[in-house]
Amino acid sequence: MYSLIHTRVLQVTLNAHLLAGLKYSEATPTFHQWRDLRHTIHGLNFSTKDDAVNFSKTMNAVLQVLRNQKETGLLTVFCMT
Repeated sequence: MYSLIHTRVLQVTLNAHLLAGLKYSEATPTFHQWRDLRHTIHGLNFSTKDDAVNFSKTMNAVLQVLRNQKETGLLTVFCMT
C-alpha cells in the first residue's frame, strides 16, 4: 500500500491510500481522478500540463508496482524524487 499525501501550510489537504485495484484516469489534460476500493472518487486539478504529466507518470508507476506485487506476492520498494 502507498499513500498519497499533500499538505499546505501544516494542513493535510489530501490523504488517500493507493491500493491494487484503484481506478485512475486522466479526465482532462489537467484534471485527473481515481476511485478507491470504497468507490470514493478523488480528483486533482493541475495548474500546468507538465505538472499533470509528472503526476500521471508517478501514479502509473506506483499502480504498476502494486499490480506486480499482487501478482507475484513480492514486496517492492518504490521511491520517486
